[in-house]
Amino acid sequence: MKKLVLFFLVSASLCNSRQVLAQLKEGAPDGFMRQNNSTVLLVGTYSRKAPQAQQEVALSKDVVLSNGTRINYLNGIVEYADGRQVELKEGDFVAMNGDVKVAGSGELIVAKMSVSAAFTHKPAQPVNGRLKGVVELGASGFNSFVVRTDEQRRWKLEKAEFGNSLVMENLATEDDVRRSLKAYIGQMLDYGVGPRDIHFVVSSGASKAEN
Repeated sequence: MKKLVLFFLVSASLCNSRQVLAQLKEGAPDGFMRQNNSTVLLVGTYSRKAPQAQQEVALSKDVVLSNGTRINYLNGIVEYADGRQVELKEGDFVAMNGDVKVAGSGELIVAKMSVSAAFTHKPAQPVNGRLKGVVELGASGFNSFVVRTDEQRRWKLEKAEFGNSLVMENLATEDDVRRSLKAYIGQMLDYGVGPRDIHFVVSSGASKAEN
């Protein structure tokens, strides 16, 4: 009698798995299914006409989907990024987006997309800050920055300009660099930066190009 009951239970489980596969539309994406106390990956497109085209690969480690959903390959527990957990039963199907289709009932458990927390950090503003300027000559860029900084090294970017140096291309002459430098310095002076608070930086790439 026990063997007969066990036979019917196994047969019912296999029927549930087949029903889920039959309910999947042709062209359905790959997914995961709980079969015979194991979690398997369904590879390939399922077709009613050619069900053998879809292969089953047993998982050997947990899987984390792109939205943070984790599938435990041992116990078949699906852990969502929002803390929910779903224990897969025989024949339950997990789509690649984490949605779970329950075998038999056809219930769909929808995975919620994980939303990254907004970046809300606000840096401390300089107090009684002083304007300082930097002109950077790079291998490709010729840039200038004006910042306001205080004694506590708190700083705020006040102005930035970006240009091309043409040093790497060997198209910039010393006169070109000199004219651009004078222009940047003139703009900084007009902005309120003191003459002694303007600094000139040459990148390593520009130095190698000049040599």
